[in-house]
Amino acid sequence: MDELAREVLAGKWGDGDDRKNRITTAGYDYAAVQTRVNELLHTQSRPQTVYYTIQRGDMLSAIARKYGTSVSAIQKLNTSLIRNVNVIQAGWKIRVR
Repeated sequence: MDELAREVLAGKWGDGDDRKNRITTAGYDYAAVQTRVNELLHTQSRPQTVYYTIQRGDMLSAIARKYGTSVSAIQKLNTSLIRNVNVIQAGWKIRVR
């Protein structure tokens, strides 16, 4: 089902009524396929939460660059832990996204 849903998202099964007819003709339950497509779309649009454990010698700027974010964004996600962006400790598990 997941493979079929990904094919639908990639446009391989057409659009609208054409897609419905092609999926049904191929012997699939259109409602079940569409439900899975909607679930995949919802999952893709929701940002993933990502954590990073600080290692000795790490700097927030390098961590931010690695994860495509900013130091201030990381600080906002970890306000109870990171009070000063220049003071971090190895072993802290911080949220980066």
